[in-house]
Amino acid sequence: AISASVVPVCHSFVLLGMVTTIYACIAVELFRDVSDEQDMLFGHFSAALFTMFQVCTGDSWASNVVRPMWMDPEKGEGSTGHPEMVSAVFFVSYMLLAGIILVNIVISVLLDEFLTTMGNEREVNATKELQQNEGGAVEEHILDPVLEVLAQYRTPTNLKVSIRTLFNRFDVDQGGSISFLEMSDGLRKMELATQVHFSTADWYD
Repeated sequence: AISASVVPVCHSFVLLGMVTTIYACIAVELFRDVSDEQDMLFGHFSAALFTMFQVCTGDSWASNVVRPMWMDPEKGEGSTGHPEMVSAVFFVSYMLLAGIILVNIVISVLLDEFLTTMGNEREVNATKELQQNEGGAVEEHILDPVLEVLAQYRTPTNLKVSIRTLFNRFDVDQGGSISFLEMSDGLRKMELATQVHFSTADWYD
């Protein structure tokens, strides 16, 4: 089940990586070369990519990444020189898109594929078990060759005629009932695909 979930989950991670890469490129253009602290976070692509990964995981992204940008709230601008609204919209939108929506999509895809695969495996196992049980029951029935002959009927009326004909063939003395000897002798005389060896134990069963 887990192996069947690998490919769909990888597709979800690729989508998450693409969104994070796009936001990292935008972050480099917006926040680099502003201050030493911001240069450490967004000075180049690899640093920005790691910072956006930190934001995605929710690891102190608001207090350590975003709030230091808002050094002068009276002017409506942060230390980056960009309005507070720009940085707020940028990081909040990424957190909602990547940290909440896409991460939950990855988890839901994993669970969906896992549960679907488990359900399919249960159906296959149930089908195999049913086939084994049915096969075992048929093999243990001593009169299976006779039932195969009767199963060739075309209509219900034809089935009744076949049963009556078979009964009359076994009821040699026309007594209205079949004894063990009549049953055993009648089965030996029938041209069956598999010879039936009818015993007294089978008669009483």
